[in-house]
Amino acid sequence: KNLSSKTNYKVYVRVKADPGDNLASASKTYSITTLDRADYGVVVNSGNSGKVGYVHGILDVESDYSGTKLTASISSNDIKDFYDKVKEIDNKYSSYTTDLTINQFADYDAEDVTAAKITLPLSSLKTAISNGDLVIKYSSDLMDLTIDSSGFNSKTSSTLTIDISKVTSTPTSSKLTWVKDQYKDDRPVYRVNNSVGGKDVTVSYTIPYTLGRNETVSELNVYAVETDGDKVNVGAIYNPSLEAFTFET
Repeated sequence: KNLSSKTNYKVYVRVKADPGDNLASASKTYSITTLDRADYGVVVNSGNSGKVGYVHGILDVESDYSGTKLTASISSNDIKDFYDKVKEIDNKYSSYTTDLTINQFADYDAEDVTAAKITLPLSSLKTAISNGDLVIKYSSDLMDLTIDSSGFNSKTSSTLTIDISKVTSTPTSSKLTWVKDQYKDDRPVYRVNNSVGGKDVTVSYTIPYTLGRNETVSELNVYAVETDGDKVNVGAIYNPSLEAFTFET
């Protein structure tokens, strides 16, 4: 936040010390230049490792921003560069890996984001899906996702929908008593609807969470709560270096 567009910044990175160890890593310095709205689009690199090819794509999405909510719809033209790179690899290698990372962030002067929604026509990725493994990653102000695309194929024409919102008021349903208690205690609560053609898909989540004073990792869990109020411990793992929970559902 609070960065200017088309401006060069130095970024200092170091690995935090492990608990009980007072030594962090030496710092690394990187120089980056921030994007402008006109720079939104796909950045692609490709190559090979032996007989296996790979394509890495990063799609920075320009979103409509209204009332702390981000919405965007990715068209086939948005990923044309990525698509063309995949075709190049497809012609050279019998097997290859493909990953597309979709970034959806608010502008630097935007308020805190409470919801993000994006749609992507999978038909535009049919070449990427045809002979290789496709991984779709998504990163936003709210959380990061990795979509399990094992069920996709070259005939997939459905729309991938990623829909995330942070609960910002006490739920009204009488069946969500447990959720109400979490919200009242300032625990983060999210509503997610991630699907392909309206059907659920397997998603790996990374949700940021900073331990509060006197909190320990062993005391914390992440639960998925159905509309009928049933809750299931999803077996999340807390990564203190990332300050985030990771789990799959």
